[in-house]
Amino acid sequence: MQISFANIIKDSFQWMVNILFKTFNLKKWIALTFIAIMAGYLSFNMNFNLPNNKMNSNTMRSCPSAGLIFQPTGFLEADEIVIAIPVELEQEPIEYMPEENETGAFLDEPADYIMVGIVGVIVIILMGIFTWLSSRFRFIFIESIVKNDGSIKVPWANNKYIGNQLFLFYLFYLIAYLGVMGLIIFRGYVSLNALGVFDQHANINFFKAVASIIPHILLFILLLFVAGLIYFFVENLVTPIMFKKKQGFVACWNEANALLKKNIGNFIAFFFINIGLGFGAVMATGLIVLFFVIIVFLLGALVVMLATGILSILPLGLKVIMGFIFGLIAIVGLIGVYFIANMLLLPIAVFFRTLGLKFIAAIDTGYDVF
Repeated sequence: MQISFANIIKDSFQWMVNILFKTFNLKKWIALTFIAIMAGYLSFNMNFNLPNNKMNSNTMRSCPSAGLIFQPTGFLEADEIVIAIPVELEQEPIEYMPEENETGAFLDEPADYIMVGIVGVIVIILMGIFTWLSSRFRFIFIESIVKNDGSIKVPWANNKYIGNQLFLFYLFYLIAYLGVMGLIIFRGYVSLNALGVFDQHANINFFKAVASIIPHILLFILLLFVAGLIYFFVENLVTPIMFKKKQGFVACWNEANALLKKNIGNFIAFFFINIGLGFGAVMATGLIVLFFVIIVFLLGALVVMLATGILSILPLGLKVIMGFIFGLIAIVGLIGVYFIANMLLLPIAVFFRTLGLKFIAAIDTGYDVF
């Protein structure tokens, strides 16, 4: 069955415009943004690692091995200032003799494995909680798009069964994914450790180390691809069928699998179209992030200057109180900035979720949720 991807993209974009712009409602925007965040469709990353250009004794270190020693006036050649070192401070280098059983490697003691296990359990519990919430809100987001509504209370109850079903799948899916990923990483660690890579006193053959880790890197890439493909299949076929029929995950998986076999060509084409559109979305997101960060930085600088000025004229007692108040305001402000940033990215999330719903409706009108 041949379908028109141009019409699917056009209809999805038009539906997004109708929901968010033609009937603009700030309250609905806020509700849809919250739902999309909880569903895992929005994540605004503001973690920018800016280089530190400050040159002082705390941030810049001398590097004799490179022939450079940092002085307050700048860098000098090491051999130029050797004569400036007092004779009484010169000492014979102390030769470090490692203990007989010292390897410098991690996971050599039982306590290391216990610590890793405890951290792993905590991570799985937290991921389980967020996965449960995300699974329910995925269906709430679909209902919000289909009905052009931002309600949460009623859709939360309506999608309880299918939300819990999707949660059980993603729970086992995540455990399996993390288990396989952890096994690959651990085997890679064992391979490198056997060569003495983590022993600072070992003589390492670089090419042997690279050769030993390449198979694990390839397995890791393969795992990412397979996991992403499964996720794409569930999001664009299984989940819409579950929403449409209000049935359990296994039954809808089988139904989606049968639908996939009949439309494998369309599904592959849709997969690559999503990748192409994803690159466009990344570029759009980058521009939004850039302008947003510039605006936030300028406003933040003005606020900080104002707060600093107020604190500078207050007595010590009031400084402590106002500093605490300003701290709370800053926390609330950061949360607000994060939420506003996600509101700006909401059209992208609505478009891509609508795109999947329009796709399955195009290959079989019986699954049309609109």
